[in-house]
Amino acid sequence: MNNRIESFDLSDVSLNDSEMKKARDRVLSFIKKMEPDRVLCAFRRNAGVSDLGATPYGGWENSLIGGHDLGHYFSAAAMAVASLHDKELEENLKYIVSSLREVQRYYGNGFLSAATCEKDCRAEEQFDIEEGKKTGKTWVPWYALHKVLQGVLDIYIYTDNKEALEVAKDLGKWVCRRALSWNETIRNRILKTEYGGMNDVLYQLYFITKDEEFKKAAEVFCDETLYAHLSYDEDALNGVHANTTIPKYIGAMHNEGYLDVTKDFYWRVVNTQTYPTGAVGDMEHFRRDGLLDGARSQCNGESCCTYNMMKLSTKLFKKTEDESYLDYYEKAVFNAKMGSVNEKGGTTYFNPMGTGFFKYFGTSDPADNLFWCCTGTGMEDFMKLQDSIYFHKDAHLFITQYISSTLNWKKKNVKVTIKADLKTSDKVEIIFLSKEKQRVLVSLRKPTWSSVFLVDGKEKRDVYVDLEPGKKAVLEVTLEKRLQTLTLPDCDEVLGFSYGPFVLAAKLPTEDILEVTEAGIDVYAPKWKMIAPGGVKPDIEYAKTFRAILKEEYLSLPKATTLDRVKKDPSLVLKKKTHKNQIEYQFGDYSFVPYDEIKNERYGIYWYFQ
Repeated sequence: MNNRIESFDLSDVSLNDSEMKKARDRVLSFIKKMEPDRVLCAFRRNAGVSDLGATPYGGWENSLIGGHDLGHYFSAAAMAVASLHDKELEENLKYIVSSLREVQRYYGNGFLSAATCEKDCRAEEQFDIEEGKKTGKTWVPWYALHKVLQGVLDIYIYTDNKEALEVAKDLGKWVCRRALSWNETIRNRILKTEYGGMNDVLYQLYFITKDEEFKKAAEVFCDETLYAHLSYDEDALNGVHANTTIPKYIGAMHNEGYLDVTKDFYWRVVNTQTYPTGAVGDMEHFRRDGLLDGARSQCNGESCCTYNMMKLSTKLFKKTEDESYLDYYEKAVFNAKMGSVNEKGGTTYFNPMGTGFFKYFGTSDPADNLFWCCTGTGMEDFMKLQDSIYFHKDAHLFITQYISSTLNWKKKNVKVTIKADLKTSDKVEIIFLSKEKQRVLVSLRKPTWSSVFLVDGKEKRDVYVDLEPGKKAVLEVTLEKRLQTLTLPDCDEVLGFSYGPFVLAAKLPTEDILEVTEAGIDVYAPKWKMIAPGGVKPDIEYAKTFRAILKEEYLSLPKATTLDRVKKDPSLVLKKKTHKNQIEYQFGDYSFVPYDEIKNERYGIYWYFQ
């Protein structure tokens, strides 16, 4: 894919971090409960094949968007097979792939769909409706189809299932025939819809098969007008649906002609639309550039947007060799991602940035899950937590995240182990073990939060490691963490805090009932904003932000302490609590702990100081 740097295969990296492994295993439990015949049910029904008495999963999966989470399930299960060597999932995927192949034979044209259609409407007609050729109800069919196509292709990529590649190629050819037949009117109509990363997966098929038709179809889904407008025009992102837009850039960057506009879009989102946890947007939409305090609500941070921004970060790093692209990835994985799963394995849709709200998690059992889009990206995210720790360029190794893990670098016969726990220690140990005598160049990323960065006591980033057969070589990295203030561009008086890469949030009393209210189709958000003793019920309306500021959000600084001084030295107001191996600070009645540790209680990251 013309990358300057390459990732390692998921199977080459083992995750050792205890907290991340627990989160992964909880989500894995959800994935392993998925029953193959229920997964296949709607695909079979739409093709007129016996459903073997199974019923489809509920929520969004039993609707016009059906198949979107099943595609993510294919990807997530394949990743689990690659990294965890799960034989049960591998057998389930073989059965699913052969069954999908049978479904394609019934269609005769490579098509697949799990959408639950209107009465007397065939699944393929959803695409006619989207093109304006027929009338009827539809719900982003290209988006759902992208997830299915990407999922089947991932089964091939991660498990080397050759039949999965045949399924993906035939479905991809169906897409090509359709897309390459469009006139400009139809094409422009489709480009205005949410079609996920359809250009991305078609480019992947082109790189794998060298079939030019896939490349041509990918280019049909690249919207050059959108790229230029959203990357450069003033206030162009205001009101734009975030999760529709980010994947379109992920696909576009495969075309070198769109790389610069993709980089401009990325930095615009990171610098003007992103909260310190990695959360993006409010009520699924971007807001005016820099409007972050003014957009804090119970509906911030759609998890799908974080998933896509993390993908975009990694892909841009591989294209450019610029490690600053992974600053976002780090804040997202430690905060937004690890904070989006609860103790049972349920994951979030929204992740509120408004103070006084709580996170609402989906259920941990597929049998009663609502299968939001974020359920699917959640499945996938937690099966690849190790995907952006190590990179390589020939004999040059890049270590970009300090997460306990082990790399088996097969081509060099080298094993690399990172021992790290950034919550409890500033020291990271990197151990090398080689089967042959050699020298390896290692580049270590310096995090933006680290005031001191030392390798074996010296200020350096690039290190040559000399290896002898069977003998360990060890690098000791010092990453000094410190307490820092977090500000927002549209309000001078609002502050939050972080410690190293970890955003801190104040735990709030939860004596009240954690009631939820509808915030979309089968999507829920907190009904009440509460900071004892105050409370208010903010309105919720699609694509709009409603602010409801409580007087309890205003905290008074100690006498003789100014806001400017606190911004420079937050220890003036936050006092460390003496807990061994635990991050906790106190301000008044509030305890501030890492945001990712807060699950079933109200919290506040940002406060107005006066």
